[in-house]
Amino acid sequence: MLIYLQMLDTPEERAKFETLYHAHRRTMLHIAMQILKDHQLAEDAVQEAFLRLVKNFSKIGQINCPRTRLFTVIIVRNISLTMLAERKKKLSLKVQTP
Repeated sequence: MLIYLQMLDTPEERAKFETLYHAHRRTMLHIAMQILKDHQLAEDAVQEAFLRLVKNFSKIGQINCPRTRLFTVIIVRNISLTMLAERKKKLSLKVQTP
């Protein structure tokens, strides 16, 4: 989490991000696990999601509101689905190579 905090400019943003992280991380990990069925890949998806959240931090209003929760869920879901598609593609390529 330290890397994310260093990407933010003010102490207020850092405190807000820390609150966001602790409020939504568990839900995000659960969603990623449902999609990827692999704990390490799910952790990677959540980390990528937080990186994107930091980059779009100005779009986040209140931390504990349905809109922010939905925003975090959509981001981690999309990342997880992309990772799943890439994994399936790699597996199919391995099967096809003689």
